[in-house]
Amino acid sequence: MVTYFFLHFQMQFDITDWKFECHHGEIECYGNKIQACALRLIDKGLPSEGLGFNKVAVGFINCLMDRADKTAKVVFPTTECALVNPVSNLQDIENCANHTDAANYLSVLGKATEAIQKPLKSVPTIVFNGEYKQSDNDLAQTQFR
Repeated sequence: MVTYFFLHFQMQFDITDWKFECHHGEIECYGNKIQACALRLIDKGLPSEGLGFNKVAVGFINCLMDRADKTAKVVFPTTECALVNPVSNLQDIENCANHTDAANYLSVLGKATEAIQKPLKSVPTIVFNGEYKQSDNDLAQTQFR
C-alpha cells in the first residue's frame, strides 16, 4: 500500500526537512504524515502474513479517513482508530508525525507514487502487484471486496 495524495514536495537547500504543499492545506499534510508514519511503524512496516500489506495499518488508515471530523478544524480520531484496530504504538506514530521522520517517509511514498503514475491523475489511485491499470483502478473503487 502506498498512501500518497495530491501534493507538491521539494527539498530546501538550507535545511534538511522536506516542504510539502497539500491540496487541502496543512491539516491534510499532517494527516498524510500520520498515515506515512503508521505504514512505517505499525508492526515495523511488515505486511501481514500471506498479504502484500499490513492489515492493522490499512485498518487504522481506513478508520482515520472514514471517521475524521472534516469540519473547519479537522480532528483525526487517532486514539479511537488505534483502539479499534489495535495499534499498540500510537504514541510513536503521533511523535513521528511531528518529527522530520514523517516528511522523509512521505517523500519516499511520493517517489513510489511517481514511479507508478506521473503525473498523478486521481486519488485514490489503486495499484495491484506494483502495476497501475486504469480498468483495475476503476473497478476497485466501485466493486472492491
